[in-house]
Amino acid sequence: MSQESIGTETRALASRLPDTALSPTSAALRERILHGYLLPTAEQLLYGLPFMGGDVGRDMRTFAGTLLREIDAKDPSGTHAELRSACRAMLESESLEAAQATAEALRDPELDLGGWSLDARSGKLRCWLYSVHLGDKHSIIPVAVTATAMAYQQDWSAAEDPGALVWRALGWLTLYAGDIPELFHDAAPFADIESVSDRIASISEEYRSRVSASMPHAGAAAA
Repeated sequence: MSQESIGTETRALASRLPDTALSPTSAALRERILHGYLLPTAEQLLYGLPFMGGDVGRDMRTFAGTLLREIDAKDPSGTHAELRSACRAMLESESLEAAQATAEALRDPELDLGGWSLDARSGKLRCWLYSVHLGDKHSIIPVAVTATAMAYQQDWSAAEDPGALVWRALGWLTLYAGDIPELFHDAAPFADIESVSDRIASISEEYRSRVSASMPHAGAAAA
């Protein structure tokens, strides 16, 4: 996965942040997603909202079906056969291979998604997130890079909680570092947490708590 590909994705996502209604900790929004009434956006997933119905497989199938309908509408001549095939595979199999194939098809330089839906334009990020949750540790890197770039480029004055994405980005980077033995003298303290979502939430909250606790000391030192 090239740096150029990740960079294009992060710039596009960051530029849309103010328009995507990301007040993602809303309890009502979370409940709608968990009850299967709403497919979360890729950005909302990055912020920590659950997959549709709390099930990555259901989220994958719903996304694949939605994208397939859009492909049929936007590409009636069948130019983008690889993407169509990958989406069909994801409908049939909630597998890592299907998620990776869809992400790869969405990287096709001939595929111009400029006039497509938000779900299509952020599809690579979504498929990277699927891949991580299905066991692909390498996909943590583009997810972490995307979160970092989005955090840096967000409108800090408009965001409800501008630090939220910073902690999430650090969480993804730390999750990747946790599998590098030289970086942790003992087993990473979050290694025993079973789900990826819970691990990221735990690490992110730990960063937030540590920084908050250090602020009085930083203020005293500056004075």
